[in-house]
Amino acid sequence: MASLPTSEGLVAQRALCEAERRRIRLFCMSLPEQHPFWGALAYQLEFRLNPGMPAIACTDGYSTVWLDPEKTQHLSQSQLGFVLLHELGHVVLVSHERLRGRNHHLFNIAADYKINELVSKIEAPIRTREPLYDPPRGYIRGLGQIEIYLDPKHDGKLTEAIYEELAAEALYEPSPLTLLLSGGEGTAGAEVVVTDHGGGIDVHLPGSLTPAQRDEAIDKVRAAIEAWSASGKRGDVPTTVLRDLLPATRYAVPWQRLLQRFVGEVMVRDDFSLSRPNKRYVLDDLIVPGPYGEGRTRAVAAIDTSGSMSADALSQVAAEIRGIAEVVDELLLLVADAQIHQVVQSEDIDAWLDAGHAPGGGGTDHRPVFAWLKARQIRPDVFIGLTDLRSVFPERPPPYPVVWVTPMHPADAPFGQVITMSDPGDIR
Repeated sequence: MASLPTSEGLVAQRALCEAERRRIRLFCMSLPEQHPFWGALAYQLEFRLNPGMPAIACTDGYSTVWLDPEKTQHLSQSQLGFVLLHELGHVVLVSHERLRGRNHHLFNIAADYKINELVSKIEAPIRTREPLYDPPRGYIRGLGQIEIYLDPKHDGKLTEAIYEELAAEALYEPSPLTLLLSGGEGTAGAEVVVTDHGGGIDVHLPGSLTPAQRDEAIDKVRAAIEAWSASGKRGDVPTTVLRDLLPATRYAVPWQRLLQRFVGEVMVRDDFSLSRPNKRYVLDDLIVPGPYGEGRTRAVAAIDTSGSMSADALSQVAAEIRGIAEVVDELLLLVADAQIHQVVQSEDIDAWLDAGHAPGGGGTDHRPVFAWLKARQIRPDVFIGLTDLRSVFPERPPPYPVVWVTPMHPADAPFGQVITMSDPGDIR
């Protein structure tokens, strides 16, 4: 509700807002002692009360969280804590930034699965091994039946890998919702149309972060890591997620391990086939697999041999080809710059690597690579692009998982997961 018709109603609403504001403030004040990482992150965000929303909460993913006091009043303190940390989780994962051309609705769901896993595994500080926060799900008096995206089958997976699994399922079509979000002090509110992704907790603002907003989100997470480190590394911090996924974060994990992890996770989807494509994507000119029982896996790797790729970078990525070949049944290697120079079949890859010669040296254009695959109706389980990303890309992403391995930092791509190369012991 945008307003209440009576003065008594307005007084009651103000009292409710004040009570919920006090609860949120007390929770945020207690966080630094228990979990300095989350406490420092909460301190850097603004929490605004926004009565009448169609969800408990909303976030822009980098600076602001809106909460509906008419709904939060029905949550226990433990459930309220879960909701608040869920919203902070969107900043941790930089969810908007990692969308990269994917279906916005599905990626919202995948991000929620990952964030809810993170929050549900935060333990009470007295080593009880008990969860500290209670997911707001099931029947809650005043709110009705609440369902959230939390499933052990997705535990430990990358958000991108969860997304690929969801893309093969027949999920319901999202419906539009209109939000009237309050502005800051002295600032007018704004009406925003979002989609209902059915997450039970919140709605997500549409669109991508600007470079400045992305940097702001990353700086806040870095500051939270510093606070956690200064506290003697006390309490919870999602180190695995930060290390492996957060763009531009410094970490000491060899890029080879990140590549192996991504490939391994998408390859576990061995029960889908394009013989029965998911119908909900046909209208978008996308072909997404449907279920089947065979388990043969195929990967395509495309090596960029343009003039901007150094000999050392080519040597590193070529060495990883052998490792990829060991975890898939079939690997097709495309050697290309602005055109395809060689097509190397699985049985010939060892000989090609031993020869140590990669023709090319011109500019880079990945459109011929994806066009070549489409013309031959080749739809791999995963596409691995080994490139400096100084390329021309197709306007639309292909209907299969894509990961780019690049020596450039920072680097970006219009779609797919980006892994930046480094020496095995290097920290980027």
